[in-house]
Amino acid sequence: MPQRSPLHPGCRCRISARKDTLDWWKEILEDGEDGIGRAREATAASMVEWLDLEALPHQRNVISGSKQAPAIRAQAFGESSNPDKFNELAKWEGHLARRLEKVISLLMKLRNTREQHRVV
Repeated sequence: MPQRSPLHPGCRCRISARKDTLDWWKEILEDGEDGIGRAREATAASMVEWLDLEALPHQRNVISGSKQAPAIRAQAFGESSNPDKFNELAKWEGHLARRLEKVISLLMKLRNTREQHRVV
């Protein structure tokens, strides 16, 4: 939620921006320069230039990246699927399925044998 906050304690100007953007601006003022190496002062002109050159492009990239997240997720899933590993797993799956069928068959025979001995 945007909040109104002063540019600098001594400035009478007020701006409306997100809290994280204001915190970022305060950090830049403390450091004296922004992320692209330009010196920054606590003036409206310096802040507007910073917003145009660094903050807004960063936020546009974040928005653009979030729109592409499903495609990136699908690509990562596709690249993580190794066909050789899949073939190996499919072979083991078939082997284990046959073994399970044999075990179930043996258990059914044992149950039938026990039922036959109870009847006698």
